[in-house]
Amino acid sequence: MNQIGLFSAPARWSTTFEVGPDALVTHHRDWCQSREFDSFTGADWGQREFQAPGGSVIPMPRLEAFHGDPGLLYTYSRITHHAKPWTPNLAWLRDEVRKFTSIPFNAVFCNRYRNGDDSIGWHADDESSLGPSWPDDIAIASVSVGAPRTFHLRNKADHARKITLSLGNGDLLLMQGSVQRDWEHCVPKTKKQIGERINLTFRLVKPLVA
Repeated sequence: MNQIGLFSAPARWSTTFEVGPDALVTHHRDWCQSREFDSFTGADWGQREFQAPGGSVIPMPRLEAFHGDPGLLYTYSRITHHAKPWTPNLAWLRDEVRKFTSIPFNAVFCNRYRNGDDSIGWHADDESSLGPSWPDDIAIASVSVGAPRTFHLRNKADHARKITLSLGNGDLLLMQGSVQRDWEHCVPKTKKQIGERINLTFRLVKPLVA
């Protein structure tokens, strides 16, 4: 048993969506099994604020944390996140994701959805700091822990092209190629009574060059 109560297991079911000539979305269900939901409370959770349309400043509808290699920065929605050091738990899971995907991820952006009121709107992880080869190849590996949540993807140019998935405890979603360039995704609010969900999105962030 490893120290964080998670262990890799052969995916019981996987499906791949070819959403473009060089764009793949692969859903690995039951990629790992969670024995302790609170394994990731070592993450540096915080609730930051952002400027909404109209100019008002409101808190993010979820908790966030950013961990990674020394000196990494990640900016989105005009907020710059400085990478906190890897916790033992996150470093262990990073290594498991690296082995499974053969992608040398160097950072993880964490979202904690406390209940159905927490959400994230339509967006793409298409910042120029992401790789391996922005904007045509951005790799994102997303591990879900806790309560299942609905995850939507839609084509930026044609919203009728849409994929809806239920991401459950232990699922891994891998988005590669031009997915972030041409598609966007969201986790909507729900009125259902549901528990917490942690989403760990492993990324390749380009170090700043002095």
